[in-house]
Amino acid sequence: MNHHELHQSLAKLCLDLPHDFGKNPGARLKDTYRRLARMSENKTKPTQANVANYFAGIKDDIRRKDCETLARLMTKVTKEKPRMWGTSIVGFGSHRYKYESGREGETCLVGFSSRKSDISIYGLRSARDHAALLSQLGKHKTGKGCLYIRTMSDVDPKVLERLIAGSVAEKRI
Repeated sequence: MNHHELHQSLAKLCLDLPHDFGKNPGARLKDTYRRLARMSENKTKPTQANVANYFAGIKDDIRRKDCETLARLMTKVTKEKPRMWGTSIVGFGSHRYKYESGREGETCLVGFSSRKSDISIYGLRSARDHAALLSQLGKHKTGKGCLYIRTMSDVDPKVLERLIAGSVAEKRI
């Protein structure tokens, strides 16, 4: 495949590419490939950020204590230390995934983030008895991939622990 044919193929993928490669087609293609690689990269990655500093930055005392409690619970269940994923997710362990499309990546086994109005909890949908446990959990909301709780006192911690353990067990198979 020549440069022009490759460009046309990439343009069909709805990429914002110029109509010609100009004077240096090789450099232009390298830039395009780099951009494609960045687009497919997972945005949330483990960082060296300090989890204690993240907790200290949570202004609301109740929310901060709830996050610390949730971190202890996830540490107990996963046997993993908390680690920052990106700037605002406290994650535990890691999990490789692969979609049917072939896209692969890595994320935390389970994790959470203090948001403006709720605590978002990630990675709990894998538990075999997910729906039954949610019905016993207490006051919560669900989104596409998260569970939202206002405070830890709104939920049954034993049920939350079972959700975490079930999800982690399924991902570690």
